[in-house]
Amino acid sequence: MTETSETSLTIRRTFDAPRERVWKAWTDPDELAQWWGPAGWTLSANDLDFREGGTWHFCMQGPDGEESWGKVIYEEIVEPERIVATDFFADEEGDRVEDTPELSMTVEFEERDGATEVTLTHEGFPTDEMIEGAEIGWTGSLDELESHLERVDDRMESQTMQRQLTDEREREEHATMTKTETDETEFDPSEYDTTITRAFDAPREAVWEAWTDPEQVAAWWGPTDFTVPRCELDVRPGGALRIDMEGPDGTVYPSEGVFEAVEAPERLVLVDAAGEDDDGNYQFEVRQTVTFEEHDGETTITLQAEVLEATADAAEHLDGMDEGWSQSFDKLEGYLTASGGTP
Repeated sequence: MTETSETSLTIRRTFDAPRERVWKAWTDPDELAQWWGPAGWTLSANDLDFREGGTWHFCMQGPDGEESWGKVIYEEIVEPERIVATDFFADEEGDRVEDTPELSMTVEFEERDGATEVTLTHEGFPTDEMIEGAEIGWTGSLDELESHLERVDDRMESQTMQRQLTDEREREEHATMTKTETDETEFDPSEYDTTITRAFDAPREAVWEAWTDPEQVAAWWGPTDFTVPRCELDVRPGGALRIDMEGPDGTVYPSEGVFEAVEAPERLVLVDAAGEDDDGNYQFEVRQTVTFEEHDGETTITLQAEVLEATADAAEHLDGMDEGWSQSFDKLEGYLTASGGTP
């Protein structure tokens, strides 16, 4: 529900999430970066000092590269109930842009049967046109917040999977401890950590697109003769990924995870879990850091794979990780050659 007066705008919106969850989305810089601004806009600067008297200096960047700087000064914080602040259009130094108003903003959080009603009051607008613009902007941002909270729910399922993986690992460790000393062997997942470097005859932008566009990823991901019937990528920090590979015999190998860092076109960090056992639990989790360096029209990829967790039964999968990536890179090279190395 939206209400307006001559100088103010009030929006009420209910989110299907607990109050503490919604509060964190408003007060954690990493989470703010995932939803603040209308669809298609991202935060290219995000300096948050969340405390009474603290500030948030940020820059929103639009799809065409246009920038909009802003600053928030926090006056009152009552966790997890209310935030009172002033805000204004700012420059890169954090100073208020000349001839623009300083506005007052109050955000209230009320829990209702497990959901959270957010009441946003924005005051001090000098013109109807500014109120209309603010209403459009806030509506788009709150739509993004709703989508972000839904993605958080999806990631909670992934966290449950990670807990299952930890429980399985603890059971494996316990089983190992009960073996006789001669049979006892310690399984060290870090032994499977690896680094692979490969140069591709294509510009960095094209190689980056091949790693971040789902349709292109599906064209080369996986070992020789494997296909990708499902590839879902939300390429931004905190975004989810789901990739299913299908082997020549029809066996499907699912994996899912999250993007930890996205620095186009230089660096990707993603954590994914794979290797389902008979009970549908993932057997290992790997953090993959991928860097892209361009030299004379060629792009060198360096992939560092760090095994974060794994059960002893995952050894068979991990043994093939080096060769699997080598074959994937062969397929990527062929894909880039066939596409002419253009994004």
